[in-house]
Amino acid sequence: MGAVTQTSDLTSGDDPVVPGGVVGLTAELESQKTIRPQLNLWLGRSTAQYRNAPFASGAAGAATTFVETRFFAAYLLLQAVLWKQGPVEPIVGVGVGLFSFRPYDANGAELTTNGATRLEGETYGTTSALVPLSVGLATSLGSRLRAEVRYQRWLTLTDYLDNVGELGTRSGNDALSHFQLLLHLRLGDAR
Repeated sequence: MGAVTQTSDLTSGDDPVVPGGVVGLTAELESQKTIRPQLNLWLGRSTAQYRNAPFASGAAGAATTFVETRFFAAYLLLQAVLWKQGPVEPIVGVGVGLFSFRPYDANGAELTTNGATRLEGETYGTTSALVPLSVGLATSLGSRLRAEVRYQRWLTLTDYLDNVGELGTRSGNDALSHFQLLLHLRLGDAR
């Protein structure tokens, strides 16, 4: 489980950033080696609000200034244990996967058909490649349990997490920042 915030056109203003929540399932191949492959599945939602968003010219006057983005992510993460001396293991990781999302307005209406913040003919998709970057700390809590705290930055190949595309004033693709608390349960023989 964890908390998530998004970086998008609607998080560029003075409005406070309110973290959303995520829950997930992680399966890791047990290894005494430096690299630990890990499969991750996450469901969550993030919000963004920019009441006075200065959209580029051409945006409709009724453009959305609040968005709740619901998402699903599936990715493979390769984590490297930097050293194994002592009770705490520092870990870094990089991965690749898929990210599917749906933006909603303050009334719960889906925004994928709201073109007020997109140029006519602008390509819009709700699935993107995902590149998670990760840093964290792990510690053993006995022979079957390990705790991990980590920060991830999810880089996406989309500019539509907030339903604002080329008419937005922020350049580049949208991203998510993600703080996670994980408990790993070791299945099989205890060590």
